[in-house]
Amino acid sequence: MKYQLLLFLFVGSICGLQAQNNSLKISPTELSIGKAGLTYERSIGRNLSGLVTLRRIDSREGFFADAFLEVDETEIFFSDRASLQQRGFDAEAALRCYLSSQKKLDGFYIQGGAGAALTDAEIFFTQFTFSSTVVVNEEFPVGEDNLLMLFYTFRTGYQFVWNSGLILDLGVGLKNKHIFPEKESLHTVEKLSGLNLILHIKAGYAF
Repeated sequence: MKYQLLLFLFVGSICGLQAQNNSLKISPTELSIGKAGLTYERSIGRNLSGLVTLRRIDSREGFFADAFLEVDETEIFFSDRASLQQRGFDAEAALRCYLSSQKKLDGFYIQGGAGAALTDAEIFFTQFTFSSTVVVNEEFPVGEDNLLMLFYTFRTGYQFVWNSGLILDLGVGLKNKHIFPEKESLHTVEKLSGLNLILHIKAGYAF
């Protein structure tokens, strides 16, 4: 009976290892900045996998605005610092290639992806000059808008998959994003477009 139990556990572990073609992961680093997301990864070969990520966004991002806002004919605000509060969702699809895989979903990888985000946004000037003389360091709401963001990503990293099914995904890369506001008055948020560094830590389970 003892040997039968050991044999059952051994066969079960082997079968479980072979069945690890899928994984679900979350990112604690994204949660810390107001982005709650879930990534599903599916093996489509020994060294290839496809990934889909869905995120709920409720975050705030600061940037250098260099923007003018005319209040009336005589008063002008010049802002060099601003922040953008966003609430909405984004989605990304990606293809990953494992370069040193001993088993599925494990090892060094390179990854390319593309996605889009739709958010309700509110922009604030956080440091601005009033009438060209007075510098004010406080929040001044500029307006609200619906933003469309298209982005492309490239990542490289290492994913650990243990026999228990636990996963740790460590990666670094670049994100090229393009932001399209609906209102001309909020065109300054386009300054957030461009390349950004990506650092991610994801944990999850393979099955």
